[in-house]
Amino acid sequence: MKKTTISLAVLISTCMFFQGYGQEVNLEDCIQRYEDLSGTALSEHDVLQNYFNSEERELLSHYLEQQRLEAITQSPMHEGQLSHTFYVHDIRSTGNLTFGTLDGEAPFDAINTIIEPLSATCFAGDFDNTGTLYALTTEPDPVNGFPYVKDLVTIDTTDGSVTVIGDMSTYMGQDVPTGLTFDFTTNTMYATTGDVLFEVDYVNGTAAPIGSFDTAGGVVIWLEIDNNGNAFAADIQDDSFYSVDLDTGNATLIGPLGVDISFAQGAAIDPVTNTLYMAGYQGGGVGAIHSIDKVTGVATLIGETTPLDVELAVMSIEGIPDLGVEDNSRFYIKTYPNPVTTELTLEGLAGIAIEEVSVFDVLGRNMGIEMINSKINFSQLPRGIYILKINTSEGVLSQKVVKQ
Repeated sequence: MKKTTISLAVLISTCMFFQGYGQEVNLEDCIQRYEDLSGTALSEHDVLQNYFNSEERELLSHYLEQQRLEAITQSPMHEGQLSHTFYVHDIRSTGNLTFGTLDGEAPFDAINTIIEPLSATCFAGDFDNTGTLYALTTEPDPVNGFPYVKDLVTIDTTDGSVTVIGDMSTYMGQDVPTGLTFDFTTNTMYATTGDVLFEVDYVNGTAAPIGSFDTAGGVVIWLEIDNNGNAFAADIQDDSFYSVDLDTGNATLIGPLGVDISFAQGAAIDPVTNTLYMAGYQGGGVGAIHSIDKVTGVATLIGETTPLDVELAVMSIEGIPDLGVEDNSRFYIKTYPNPVTTELTLEGLAGIAIEEVSVFDVLGRNMGIEMINSKINFSQLPRGIYILKINTSEGVLSQKVVKQ
């Protein structure tokens, strides 16, 4: 939150000064520093831990909780309906770090927990065309604390288990990852820091910089690609909505969001309706789910998440856009989990029938294993990359699988 919204009366009643360990702490100063830091790519928790001492955090937390309760009492009820369930990860409190699902209907009053806590703090995530949920973690270095360690991981949506694919610190340096999105039109994954766009090799866990966004605020907090291959981003410094050229990283202003967003944020594209949604976090537990007009950039409130007291850095919808079966039949075969450790499941979507599957290594050698009851046993194969040759009712296609 970059603007103070609590009333002066509440501010005074909270106490201007807090005495702790013999040191006087000024609330007004804490609020100003907090607001100055709200446009960073860090989570609110990281900002409080890194830039405030324990006495300041206690005083500031009391103030923020009062603000959140005030927002709950003053917010009108909204009953927006969404098409899909969101997979979400709450990073507001390291004591919870909940991973689960958020039902697609307001008011949003509960996360259906899959695991708590998730074993990693993830700042961005998205599904690929196999139904695998990828995410970017941001964890303090175990030795020095800073700079942060960043990994590309997969999250199992059934039990919340996390598998590391590769270390992104090598490519992103000290920058904090802010966005991760999959382009179904090109089968390509992209990631962002506050000012740089990356192409991600999500099989090997590597990344290559494409270019700088050069937004007015300089802090892109999420990136999403719609079903037509159009890329969009939000900047938390100027609270504006941009289109992004995926070949260069150049960002073009579309318009103001009309929402004062702060700290880590999540966004998602509905694969059925092509609607763009944002978990617009404002700070202090205050936030909401919005839809965004991709022509004007205006965010429309769907429902408040303030009663949940969450900061949703990962928000994604599982599904495959209807790109046309004839030209994109590979998108209609779901293989999971990928990466796989023991057993791979194949599922034909959109009426496509899977008739036969062969497994080859990267040298083109047939591994001699077959699909039985829609499953392939990879347990005896060494780690590496394999290619599935899939005969379907719509033709023959290939799918890459990673064995871990």
